[in-house]
Amino acid sequence: MVGDHMRYNIITVGPEATLGFILKIYGSLTTVSRLTYVVDKENRLLGLVSMFDLIQIFLPMSSGEKLDEQGIKKLAVTTLNDYADLPVKDIMRKEVASLSPADSFLAASRVVQEKKVTAVPVLEDGRLVGEISRRTILQYLSTIYAQQEAS
Repeated sequence: MVGDHMRYNIITVGPEATLGFILKIYGSLTTVSRLTYVVDKENRLLGLVSMFDLIQIFLPMSSGEKLDEQGIKKLAVTTLNDYADLPVKDIMRKEVASLSPADSFLAASRVVQEKKVTAVPVLEDGRLVGEISRRTILQYLSTIYAQQEAS
């Protein structure tokens, strides 16, 4: 069951949180979800933003031009100044697949594969309670394999 293995330590913000605020959160954490979940005051999921989304915004791919370290810093400073105060609600993904704690690992694996995502939010009664990630699924499979080898 998803509820037996999901991660509870996830990042949540309100829809008015800025991209600069989210960037600061990621700058201070080392082992955490790669997703930021946008929730309302009742913890209902409104959308999400991934690390990939933030990188695309703050360091957009240039049109084939090669940048040295100074050029990259200049580009980052420019985009940071342009987008740091943008509310997350303006760029979040609103169409998000989700699971419930009662769903099976097979269902979680299916969603991860079909949607090509790193993690899936877990909702209970419409409220965000955690996430199940690819890593968690692989750890579960590894445990099953180790048990099978031991017997």
